[in-house]
Amino acid sequence: MVNKIPCGASEEAPCPFKTNKEWDSTFANIKAKFPAANAVRLYSTMDFQGWDAALHLSRALGGIKSHDMKIVAGLFSGGPKYTGRFVAELGALEIALTANGCENIAAVSVGNDDLEMLNRAGGTPDEKSTMVDMLVAQIMTTRSLLRQHGCCDIPVTHTDFWSELWNQSNSWVPKVSRLSLSPRCVLIHFAAD
Repeated sequence: MVNKIPCGASEEAPCPFKTNKEWDSTFANIKAKFPAANAVRLYSTMDFQGWDAALHLSRALGGIKSHDMKIVAGLFSGGPKYTGRFVAELGALEIALTANGCENIAAVSVGNDDLEMLNRAGGTPDEKSTMVDMLVAQIMTTRSLLRQHGCCDIPVTHTDFWSELWNQSNSWVPKVSRLSLSPRCVLIHFAAD
């Protein structure tokens, strides 16, 4: 989903973020074209290019309420270099939960293709293990925040390539597998190879 209003060719000036009303219109258009659609995915709870960036998910939730759909909310992870970004994403999730509750959240996905990107960059086994430990900690932190807001049944996920999560030669697979089998913990989505 695109979180900004088209605003011309200039990359210099920040584009304004969608309001609840503009999100409402976006979701109405989706339902008109795809009547069976029941969820959309946002890859981030916020964007760092605007003054109201932390309201991105909150506004989207405000706009989706009347359309019989839910949002899979994404939190950027990015690994050890981006811990501040994850904290900010978590803050934006909390703003959205406080303003809108959890009725229209289908799931939360912490990170996106982090293991595959690390693999492509030639990450060492230690770096991969550190990444998994970090993802697990971020997932648990996210679950805790959801519970604080009474959202105990919302699955918390990580999205990555099937080849990364089920390759038994990867030393981190048992950590992810154990976590995915824990009750009410993680639903893992796999990207196609």
